[in-house]
Amino acid sequence: MRKLWSYSTTVRNPERIRDFLRILKEMEGLEWTRPNQKKFQVLLIKNRLYGYGNTQFYNSLPKKYVDLIDSDKEISLKIAEQILDSKNYTGGGDMRGRQSFNPIEKMGLAYLTKDNKIKISSFGEYFLKEDYDLGEIFFKSFIKWQLPNFDSTDYKESDGYNIKPFIATLHLINEVNKLYGKSKNKEVGISRTEFSIFVPTLVSHKQI
Repeated sequence: MRKLWSYSTTVRNPERIRDFLRILKEMEGLEWTRPNQKKFQVLLIKNRLYGYGNTQFYNSLPKKYVDLIDSDKEISLKIAEQILDSKNYTGGGDMRGRQSFNPIEKMGLAYLTKDNKIKISSFGEYFLKEDYDLGEIFFKSFIKWQLPNFDSTDYKESDGYNIKPFIATLHLINEVNKLYGKSKNKEVGISRTEFSIFVPTLVSHKQI
């Protein structure tokens, strides 16, 4: 059975994505090795961009670290690494770093060069500017999103994936409206339930 497509919600707050990107910018040009993947996560903790105020993150964390995170004291790089290590994540701290990097990469804000080095895209550089337009950021990201793509093996062309999900969704709604309008009904698009049933299962533009 083919996998339904979905958009990563690992980081749900757009401003958080920008903050993550800002920290990643400090590492631009470095090779994306496992130690640097862990370093990225450590820097997020150091800057209170990961874990801060999160009850689930505080669970099993020694009280001295919780008190430090909740205070206005600076968190050193060494202590931030100790905090990450104390969480004892399955897959290690580097795995968490990769997870934090994924939404940034999927949005086209940063990528890895052929020699596996971190590079902020021109799109990402725009997001880091003070006068960025958040609507424009997401619009351009959705417009470019396609399946299959080079950064994921989950959606293969051999399995029938051939779609730009956002554009295909707009086409689908338009086709529904045209058919509905033939009966002189007011065009109403599709409901949330209809979206859940028909849109994520749309894996090829030929199905529209």
